[in-house]
Amino acid sequence: MEETLKRRVARATGLLNFDPPYTRKQIFWVHRFFFSNGEYHNQFVWPWVTLQNIYVKIKIATEHPDAAVCAQYKDEAIDDFVRMSKIFKTTGGAYEILHSHEATIPHAKRYQVPAHFMGSLAGYVGVYRKMKTLGWLK
Repeated sequence: MEETLKRRVARATGLLNFDPPYTRKQIFWVHRFFFSNGEYHNQFVWPWVTLQNIYVKIKIATEHPDAAVCAQYKDEAIDDFVRMSKIFKTTGGAYEILHSHEATIPHAKRYQVPAHFMGSLAGYVGVYRKMKTLGWLK
């Protein structure tokens, strides 16, 4: 079940999205009509969601009784964090949302995507500090 969920929410960028996709009726009308983002919740990915999932992987890696599971989740957490670091460096900021198929900044007619989104920044710094404390980063 866990592997199925990973395949469903992971995108080509390695970022995670919400699952299941929202129907048109569930998407806030303001996004559809004013921001030209009718597919806001389905087309884009949120780096802060991926960072929260890294936190979960860290928790599993530090608390699970099976050493093999701990090693697997430690490796996944580190790989995900390195990927996130590269994405933030490439895009030039900890953006709120990114395109799901490639880590690029979406542009909408009436919405400027925040480059330094507090959720993404806080998630990134939190994961970094936790990994540094655990000695997982050099």
